[in-house]
Amino acid sequence: IVQAQNKKQSNDQPMFLRGTTTPLVGSTRTYTFQTPPVPNQPTSLALVGDLGQTENSTKTMHRIYQATQTDAPIPVSGLVIAGDLSYADGDPRRWTSWLELMEPLLRSTPLYSVPGNHEIECDASTHEVFQQYESYFRNPNRLGAAKTLPIPDDYRKTLWSCLTSSQFLGHYNYGNAFWSVDHGLVHIIGLNSYTSTLPGSPQYQWLNQELQQIDRSVTPWILVVFHCPLHTTFVGHNGEMNSLLMLQTMEPLFVEYQVNIVVSGHDHAYMRTHPMSGME
Repeated sequence: IVQAQNKKQSNDQPMFLRGTTTPLVGSTRTYTFQTPPVPNQPTSLALVGDLGQTENSTKTMHRIYQATQTDAPIPVSGLVIAGDLSYADGDPRRWTSWLELMEPLLRSTPLYSVPGNHEIECDASTHEVFQQYESYFRNPNRLGAAKTLPIPDDYRKTLWSCLTSSQFLGHYNYGNAFWSVDHGLVHIIGLNSYTSTLPGSPQYQWLNQELQQIDRSVTPWILVVFHCPLHTTFVGHNGEMNSLLMLQTMEPLFVEYQVNIVVSGHDHAYMRTHPMSGME
């Protein structure tokens, strides 16, 4: 859980809204949710990656839920997941079970997520990627509709698995692929490790423009989240193509525009660093 505070305070408070559902048959109980804090309010976010649906997943979800309660010093007001959400891996029933597991938290707390390799789930015949992820989630300020591109044979040959390729580059520059949102004192940017990050690519151009227009007097903290870590001491995913490309192309932008925090998943272990650039 990360907390951001600003010396300049506002008397404005987050708004509580009450929602009910009106199904065709029957009814449900009434639930409430809290909107994100307004600018200049202390902000607390829960950051997690590779959550899955195990006993540990349930414990993590419950701990985050407890941190969202209003009696906490600075209640968590948003959940950020750095990819690999359900580990459905082509089985749509596991998306259903994951959403049921997360329902106590997600019914009251905003969710921001980025795609991980376990969200690739490409169609076995068309090789279109991230189809389930696109259908289940709608991140803020998302991009336009899908733009279908021809799938060349050499691209198909790179897919050793159509579900969870750890090293994978596709054409995913639409919908939930990358996005940004202001959440209290924090400007959150979600990036996509599994589409091109090279200069001139849609994602690189979008990020460059996005970083230039952030008003640090409103959101002094910049949080960037994507799945594949740029720096890791763990051997499991060390030296992978996706990480190396983003390290070469996008980390200079993070340094130039003084990004405060970069959060990734992929490695099923915990690591944090002092501020760093390249190998320094």
